[in-house]
Amino acid sequence: MKEMFEGMINPWNKIIRNLSTGSEINGGRGWPYDSYKQEKNISPEKYTVSTIRGIIKTDNPTENNDYRVIMEWMSDPEVARHLRAPIHPISLKDFEAIPEALRKIDRYYYNRSRTDENGNIIYDKPEKITPLIAVNSLEEPIATLVIRWKGNPLVGSKKIEEQDKDKRNIASIENIIVEPKLQSKHVGTVLMAAALDVVFYRYKGYKEKIGADLVRLWIFTDPPAGDYSKNINLVRQLGFDSIGSDKGGTWREYAAARGMSDARDGQQYELTKERWEEMKREDAELEHPRLVLPLGIINEESLRIPHLSNGIA
Repeated sequence: MKEMFEGMINPWNKIIRNLSTGSEINGGRGWPYDSYKQEKNISPEKYTVSTIRGIIKTDNPTENNDYRVIMEWMSDPEVARHLRAPIHPISLKDFEAIPEALRKIDRYYYNRSRTDENGNIIYDKPEKITPLIAVNSLEEPIATLVIRWKGNPLVGSKKIEEQDKDKRNIASIENIIVEPKLQSKHVGTVLMAAALDVVFYRYKGYKEKIGADLVRLWIFTDPPAGDYSKNINLVRQLGFDSIGSDKGGTWREYAAARGMSDARDGQQYELTKERWEEMKREDAELEHPRLVLPLGIINEESLRIPHLSNGIA
């Protein structure tokens, strides 16, 4: 199969060379994380977050380096078990599956969720989501997540949405991924702290106020999720509290109400702006604060943050 693609004159030649040899990725350093897998002691420059930015847009999603990295993460079974990702894990040697996987990732990160019978996009609202990418000083992506703004079905359960109608502005955070070899290195905490900064203080898409009042997320808690304790510990350290099943805080009830087929066990967590500010005050008193972000770490110009006045910033 590889020889067939190599012999064709098409844009896939470059990607296939990238995936098979890594010779053209990251200035010749190879597939972004091959070197990590060979190192016993990872240097701090690899796992220290230097910038939080948005997805780098390319005209052709199959040539987008951010998407290639995210595809590798989502294809790792240990990562995929915690996600409701836009793709199923694929083999990075399956050159026929890679193009469609990259296009699905592009549709997800630009919120193009529906097409007609001819494949034309009929639902295209990128302003409803804000993807974040954490990169290190080598400009390598090391973590990602997506913020979804109120008005999309993945924000919260139907019961809670009815209770909150016309009262609170709500956001959700989904598909949080940290490069597997860099987990337990504070990367996820920094990315989440940045996301909460965007959610509560930078979003200008709501009427009359800046930022959301509340943010929610899901954590899968069934056997397929494996050890999900680290996920729960992370969100609790940030101040999130679980939503009881009596309020629609379980994934099975949420999925059933929407006719979704993935009957998994999951728990919903939420964090208010007031609670987040309380957590930051407590953190600031510690000898080594965890939630204080360096000035300028968020590259706001690169983010897709909707504004009421002019659409997408």
